[in-house]
Amino acid sequence: MTAYKNPILEIISEAQRAMPYHAHHTPGIDEPRFLPKKAASLRTLTLNKTSVRVDKSGKIIVGGQSNLAGEEISIERAIFSGSRFAGVGGNLIFLPEHSQPVETGLTGAVSMRQEPVSFSVVSPATLEEVTDDAEVSTSTLPVFVETIDRAGQKSYGVSFKLSRADQKSRGEQTAANELLCSIVTGLSRVVDKLAIEAILATAPKAFSLAKAAAAGVRFRELRALVGTDANGAFVGADDQLKAGRFDLNGWQASGITAELTDVTAKTVIGDFSKAAAVLGPDMTILVSRLNTVGDVHVTAWLSADAVCPAAGKFWTVEAA
Repeated sequence: MTAYKNPILEIISEAQRAMPYHAHHTPGIDEPRFLPKKAASLRTLTLNKTSVRVDKSGKIIVGGQSNLAGEEISIERAIFSGSRFAGVGGNLIFLPEHSQPVETGLTGAVSMRQEPVSFSVVSPATLEEVTDDAEVSTSTLPVFVETIDRAGQKSYGVSFKLSRADQKSRGEQTAANELLCSIVTGLSRVVDKLAIEAILATAPKAFSLAKAAAAGVRFRELRALVGTDANGAFVGADDQLKAGRFDLNGWQASGITAELTDVTAKTVIGDFSKAAAVLGPDMTILVSRLNTVGDVHVTAWLSADAVCPAAGKFWTVEAA
């Protein structure tokens, strides 16, 4: 088995070896000038090419033993696995590289072009009965498209201080694994938060099965995310979390399979395949050495957004 190499551990090692100056050589002068600079290492990690090690249950392994039983999966896949939004059927779109080479002109010259990305929701067309002598009326195509603006994506970041003492006491591999695990699971949480915010921005109405039926949603497509107010949440006879309503006798009605989340206070029910969270193709990691002891400052950031182009496929559950 090939030993797993945590990319953050490599970046930390580079920062700890980095020189706090840059030697500038002026032509005609033998002695270089030493210009101060931050002792740091900066690296961009492509999400579908950088991996984490997970155990059989899918949890990221944080133990220092790199040969623990498990498998390596991409950070992209780990973010998807950790997202509650994705777990109830939501879409995660990982943007491709910013520019793609394309041939232009008659000479085959190559230029770099940014490929547009969009998310669409297609609803069934409404067909009407037509008599032999009548024309079919023109309808609006029931396709709802939202173009994803790369430049308009928000940036999300986090910083940690990691002391050399912590690295020694817990082990460098364990400390790096804990850092990466926290960052990746935090990105899953960002996905959930942005997706719920995009859904709530459509001003969903109070849930009922009648409204879901009128929206053309199949019952098996309905899922719920239960927020911190836990409105309408209960555990069903099958010991599974549900969301819906209680009648005056305490009987659970409209119970929809649900999952808990801490990114909102509300309970949201809907067809989550009609929304998408969007993440940039890579994550930037900056590690700066703080002193000669080896304490470091680790910063990670990534761009993300969410879209919900079709209103009317989501509802909320109010307090009883």
